[in-house]
Amino acid sequence: MTAPFTITRPDLPYSLQVEITSNCNLRCKMCPLSTTGTLSSITPGHMQDVIWQDLLPMARKVGQVMIAGFGEPLVHKGCLPLIRQLDAEGIAVSIVTNGMAITPRTAAELAAIKGLFHINVSIDSPDPAAYYAIRGADVNKALGGLRNLMAAIDDPNRVSVSSVVTAENITTLPAFPPILAELGVRYYVLQELINYVDETTNIDPMLVIDYPAVIEQIRARCAEFGVIFQSTIPERLHLALHDNERLHDSFYDDTYVSADQARQCNLPWEIPYIDKDGLVYPCCYAASQSAAVLGDLKKSSLEEIWLDTPYQEFRAAMLDGRHTPAICRTCTAVPLGPHNLRLYAAELLPERSQLTGPGEYRLVVRNTGTRAWRRQDLVRIGTASPRDHASPCYHASWLAANRVTSHVEERVPPGATATFQFTTEPGPSDTFQLVVEGVCWIPNTRFQMS
Repeated sequence: MTAPFTITRPDLPYSLQVEITSNCNLRCKMCPLSTTGTLSSITPGHMQDVIWQDLLPMARKVGQVMIAGFGEPLVHKGCLPLIRQLDAEGIAVSIVTNGMAITPRTAAELAAIKGLFHINVSIDSPDPAAYYAIRGADVNKALGGLRNLMAAIDDPNRVSVSSVVTAENITTLPAFPPILAELGVRYYVLQELINYVDETTNIDPMLVIDYPAVIEQIRARCAEFGVIFQSTIPERLHLALHDNERLHDSFYDDTYVSADQARQCNLPWEIPYIDKDGLVYPCCYAASQSAAVLGDLKKSSLEEIWLDTPYQEFRAAMLDGRHTPAICRTCTAVPLGPHNLRLYAAELLPERSQLTGPGEYRLVVRNTGTRAWRRQDLVRIGTASPRDHASPCYHASWLAANRVTSHVEERVPPGATATFQFTTEPGPSDTFQLVVEGVCWIPNTRFQMS
């Protein structure tokens, strides 16, 4: 990387999302694979080894890969060897699967891969009729796969179960938490419906009259059985329950023309999506619509694509609502508002910092965003690569094992400098980054401490 970092030319992503196959053993109503809606599904198949080898250099630098696309990873016979390869190189891995192919042997192999830190099993309903209506298959096979996994796994925190919420399954979901609890699953995720295909208009769960009551019933059942309830888009879910007018204005309006009304999405700065043919997209939604192809691994390296002009121009357009890319205008996964990365930006000042030990450490940064930092904004130093890991340098004076400290100043206006002072325990070098809690990780602020 020879050019200086800017807001449109950020440091490396924190993870890669990789579709290793466009084959699947299900045909789900809300999936673009079922309608041949993605470029990679036009010619179904698995990722060629040459493409895999092309993305490995970036994977090594980034240190984290999500095996997740519109195909089912476990129908690819090479899936487990690929995950084991990443694990052998110290790369953290997560995977999303529908569970249909998790035999006892496969479950044991998945559980044995220590770097496979998260396995999400997507099961849209415990009810056979509802599951069949959505996915065209037998839910008992999926539940059997989940049962095999939970019997083999060493730590249940490595597993979550998710359901894409639709009008066809929502009333069946309160029955799921006791089943999950009995299997030892600790996390249940309601996956908000994304408009990947036209069918989503007809199966929108908000068409159900008692939608809010059912959601609260699911929450209550999770609490009753000790299962942790989560949502993929918590802000959208909250507005759907309490404020339909704001819900429309925040998530479904695509007519905005103001510079300060942008899709508040950080993915183009954080996670490139690579399909099985090596095409690179800013996110899975763009891939689902075969839109905004930003590069091709058959022509350029992933690092070159990440820093090249198409990606930079896409990021610049994302920051200003007057120039929002067409694919982003129709996305319902993120709200509208001033883009977080215009509000919060920073420049590291290494010449004024002290980041080598032993003793007291000091990080000095300049606020290059448009918003003043106040204590209540919770601008902090967090552990990175991977994010939120427990640091081996943790000191009792830290906020937590994955959060070091906040700036000492009460207020840091744009253009001013912020100072972070802290102590560490002796240990190996570790990577950190500035984070605004609950908002964003600030690009180009990663640093190492030794």
